[in-house]
Order: sequence, then structure tokens, then C-alpha cells
Amino acid sequence: ALVESQAYYVYWFVSQGHETPSSTDRIFYSMWDRVVHGRVSRWAYVSLTGDGTAGLSASERALQPFIRDLYPEIMVQEKK
Repeated sequence: ALVESQAYYVYWFVSQGHETPSSTDRIFYSMWDRVVHGRVSRWAYVSLTGDGTAGLSASERALQPFIRDLYPEIMVQEKK
């Protein structure tokens, strides 16, 4: 039997000094860092998914406290 369900999926890319939801921007930042700064960018792909049957706004409200706590833990700090 075919079962239909709804879910949400959020993602973004994080590297030292950059974050973006765009793969195109990620590629640009990587090239810029390599050419201008002579460094290789390492990127993390952060993604979250969950049940969306309660509706998008309810899912967003449920996800916001989690992201608020997670965000400072995953952000890469600039080296001094």
C-alpha cells in the first residue's frame, strides 16, 4: 500500500568564516579562499529533517529551540 507523509528538511553549509544554504556560494567561497588566501576550505553539510504532518509553522516552532542550541556548537570559529 502506498503511504503518503509530509516531512521538512533544512540544510546549510558551514566552513571557517563562511556559512550559506547555497552550493553555488560554497563553491565560490572555496575558490576565493584557495586563490586569494591560499587555504583549502573544509565544509560541513548540516541537515535536519522531521515530521511535517503538524504543518510547517508548527514544525518550525518545534525546531527553533533545537537550532538555537545547536548553532553555536557547530559554527567554526576563525583561528586567531
